[in-house]
Amino acid sequence: MKKLRLRILAIPALALLAAFGAIGPASAAAHGPAAVRGSTAASIPAVTPAVAPVGASPRIGCGGANANIEWTENIIQSWGEAWDTCGSGTYVQIFLNFNPLINPDLIATAGPDSTVGFNTGWMTYPLPVGKITITACEQDNGWHCGTGASV
Repeated sequence: MKKLRLRILAIPALALLAAFGAIGPASAAAHGPAAVRGSTAASIPAVTPAVAPVGASPRIGCGGANANIEWTENIIQSWGEAWDTCGSGTYVQIFLNFNPLINPDLIATAGPDSTVGFNTGWMTYPLPVGKITITACEQDNGWHCGTGASV
């Protein structure tokens, strides 16, 4: 009976992966093991962004980011500046999320009263990029996050 239950649960999961194009010969051929997360744009041949760089400006309290995001299929890049004007003892962190099945990536941290540049380089993931959100969070009497800026 346990095998039957597992099989019933596996069918919707496989259908979900197929719907996102994460399984199947076309996906495997286009993005093989040579694609490495965090690689530079020069190391991924023929990346043609689906969208020209789009600006996003997430904010939280006295911090935030001015970011640009560019992507195609399952490859994404973000760059810009993160800033914190909160004063001593605070930090602002910037998170990038683009697929509900993958945890957000920490892409920048700005310390007290600072501005830092960031560039993630081209990052490759096993699932397609979609519903892109960049969020600013601050550590000031505990961590809390602002509303994400959707792209």
